[in-house]
Amino acid sequence: MGADPDVEHVEAALDGDDGSFEELVRRYQRPIFALVLRMCGNPGEAPDVVQRIFLKAYIKLRTFRRRSTFKTWLYAIAINLCRNELRRRRRWGFPERIEDVEPRVEPGISEGLIDQEQRRSLAEAVARLPPKQRSVLVLRVYEELSFREIAESVGISENTAKVNFHHAVKRLRAEMGENR
Repeated sequence: MGADPDVEHVEAALDGDDGSFEELVRRYQRPIFALVLRMCGNPGEAPDVVQRIFLKAYIKLRTFRRRSTFKTWLYAIAINLCRNELRRRRRWGFPERIEDVEPRVEPGISEGLIDQEQRRSLAEAVARLPPKQRSVLVLRVYEELSFREIAESVGISENTAKVNFHHAVKRLRAEMGENR
């Protein structure tokens, strides 16, 4: 594993430098927010979930053992909190609302509407994947993590990550009408 570019900030934060942890938040706030949107699908609740993720990371920072990168460790916290959020919604009967997480732009009339509808359909199909498949797919496709990083984040083996990704893609292709 290469050098972790965040270790300097982690060590400074552990020594009491809150500015160093704030730098980690600035560095990862956008990708974590995008991850939460893709996992939970509720833009209204995403800021609260992101805040809980960073709060938990701050509180648990002393448990970071450097067996993985800080990024991988933070993604593991995010995935677990997203799973908990989805379980909480099901338990309380909240609807799982998935909204288009791509930025809305003024599209050209027909092509833009078709693209927007396809993105919405894909987002809905991703939301229907089993949680582990959804986690692996989101981390691989949207966050561009390696299978090794995904395995560390989700708490599975690298082979299991690959299998879950394969099944997620196969399921999405079938659902989107691209059987191969």
